Amino acid sequence: MENKLKKIFLNHKGKLSDKWELYINEWDQIFSPYQNNDVNLFEIGVHNGGSLEIWTDYFKNAKQIVGCDINEACGKLEFEDPRVSVIIGDVNTDSVKAALIALANNFDIIIDDGSHSSSDIIRSFAHYFKLLKPQGLYVIEDLHASYWDEFEGGLYDPYSAISFFKRLIDVTNFEHWRNDQSREDHLSPYCQYYNITFSEFDLNMIHKIEFINSLCVIQKENPGENNLGRRFIVGSQEPVSQNWKKLDGSTIHDVPTKVKDTSNLDVFSLISQNEVLRADIESLDRANQKFKSDTEEQKEKIHQLITKAASQENIIRHLEVELETLRQSEQGLIGALADQEETVNQLKVVIDTLRHDLEQLSSEKEQQSHLIEKYKSELNITKGEIEAYDLKLNEFDTLVQGQNRRIAELEEE
Repeated sequence: MENKLKKIFLNHKGKLSDKWELYINEWDQIFSPYQNNDVNLFEIGVHNGGSLEIWTDYFKNAKQIVGCDINEACGKLEFEDPRVSVIIGDVNTDSVKAALIALANNFDIIIDDGSHSSSDIIRSFAHYFKLLKPQGLYVIEDLHASYWDEFEGGLYDPYSAISFFKRLIDVTNFEHWRNDQSREDHLSPYCQYYNITFSEFDLNMIHKIEFINSLCVIQKENPGENNLGRRFIVGSQEPVSQNWKKLDGSTIHDVPTKVKDTSNLDVFSLISQNEVLRADIESLDRANQKFKSDTEEQKEKIHQLITKAASQENIIRHLEVELETLRQSEQGLIGALADQEETVNQLKVVIDTLRHDLEQLSSEKEQQSHLIEKYKSELNITKGEIEAYDLKLNEFDTLVQGQNRRIAELEEE
């Protein structure tokens, strides 16, 4: 079958359009059911405006073909076809959404070829999937960027756009979960991370998700079209099974089965567990650092105590030496004291002897004095003799005084 859209693209002479070869080959199969319909088409990302012109050539009966770009230069683009409109601004703002709704309340085809950043792609889907008509297509291009860091992606990044749409696949099989979890709960990590919301009704309208290299195509249908439906069993011959026909008309909910809780294996559960473990590790690391710090502090205190103890031991040894010296000095002093006491005792004997001699001398002096007086009164002696006797008496007094001084000195000792 001839690829009409590829032919239109390759023969395009107007404004520049940049698309990968695979997209061009897939477009006709994706969009051909809508080619002759009076569609409303919304493309996020205008660039030079070439794709908007190509859509006008392909969708001849389109009512509105709207492009949106944050680059103000796109506002200067002019199009001959009056069905083409360009909105300038951030597609994920309320003002742009209001401007879009003013042109058309709903759309048959929405194509995201914008910034390719995961946050913009996921927020745009949350904003605009609800504006998609039943049987409409939501197409995301250039999902290869979801694996690149500069577009907020990575092969194992749980918050990348490709990870989001892979998680969205489970929503199409919601009736088989049987775990009392809602669709909204299933997407809640993205809602919290990107500050977006989804309704159960809109999520229940996801009919099909198709992945092609760098492309994701999501088809919307009324909720009743998205259930697995009744079981059809036809034919009458049953050589292998027995009474299998009884299952005809049953639903998936009639199939008895067991559901294992594997929520702990969910990537976001693992992220939460990892965050808890990381917090525990950080807490343990802080405790370990404190323990090391306390240990070093205790080691320093022990070192100080050892140093102090060594100093005290040196002081004790020094004091013991001094004490021994004092003990020896004490013994010497005791010996000297004993010698002094012996000397004192000897001196006391000498003093007693001297006192006795002094008393005798004093007695003799007194006797001599009496004799002198007696001789003076009784004898008529010459003056010269008296002076001689006086001189002798003075010498005797001097001798007595000397003895007294000697006694005093001995008593002091």
